[in-house]
Amino acid sequence: MQDLWGEEIPPQPAKRTTPAKIGLTDIPLTAQDCTIFGHSFTALGWQQEKVCTVCGIHGYCPLCTPIAPNQAQPFFCTRHTPESRVQA
Repeated sequence: MQDLWGEEIPPQPAKRTTPAKIGLTDIPLTAQDCTIFGHSFTALGWQQEKVCTVCGIHGYCPLCTPIAPNQAQPFFCTRHTPESRVQA
């Protein structure tokens, strides 16, 4: 291959692709892990209700949502936990 002036361009070496995760495996979580590590909540509906993707429990923050959604348990969000309100 030549450039604009007719000089020979050396060929580019082939790019090596390496896997992003070497030696790492995904560990599936169980419902018992929620009691140790905490729930993995994701938004469920328009009432700020959340569901845990691991154990399936429904929850809401009682300070963000004053009216409790049906069959949801109260859990404080990260903004309303007592540790986040401590002033240094």
